[in-house]
Amino acid sequence: MHRSAYTAKEKARILSIYRTALGSPLPVDEKVGREALAIRQAIGTRIPLTNLLIAACAKANGFDLVYRDEHLADIPEDLVGQLRLPAKAARPRQAK
Repeated sequence: MHRSAYTAKEKARILSIYRTALGSPLPVDEKVGREALAIRQAIGTRIPLTNLLIAACAKANGFDLVYRDEHLADIPEDLVGQLRLPAKAARPRQAK
């Protein structure tokens, strides 16, 4: 049986973020592009464009960034609110 590594407060926060964000798709528009550029300039290191756009989309729309991806860990929390999820435990392979 898998036990959650999250506290009840963290679970509630994650679900609230998902509920709000999943109500409708978020556009990748000029506002997101400007945020992506600002984040890129502030961190001074390269991260994959998709990850950069995800972070910028969160910031432009007032959401916290919820992630596991190591590339996003380079973005300071003062630029984008964040909740880093713990790494997933490897599942044992089932015999066929």
